[in-house]
Amino acid sequence: MNGYWYFDKGGVKRYDARVAWWNSSATTLRNGTVIPDDTQLHDPEGKPVQELPDDELPNNIPRYQEAIPVVFGHYWNSGPPRREGPTTVCVDYSAGKGGPLVAYRWSGERKLTADHLESC
Repeated sequence: MNGYWYFDKGGVKRYDARVAWWNSSATTLRNGTVIPDDTQLHDPEGKPVQELPDDELPNNIPRYQEAIPVVFGHYWNSGPPRREGPTTVCVDYSAGKGGPLVAYRWSGERKLTADHLESC
């Protein structure tokens, strides 16, 4: 993250973050990094900042561009369940910490639709 950092939910100082590998149009740290919404970022000097810079992502970052649908988890999303892309959907909305239990009702479609997301 080019020297930027944050404290994770356990209070550990992190200089790394997950990559939005499903976002094939992500080209910068700002739109290609996955950090929880309520996280306070800090610049390399320790000053609080609102978002990461538009620094270019390295070319070796994998991006999913296949036609085969992928349902994934372990990202602790918040807000209403949504598709991440035409063939990708995350079903992790922190059910173990009070968030909804989310599932995708797949019917063989090649492009995923938001109306097939179920939550309770």
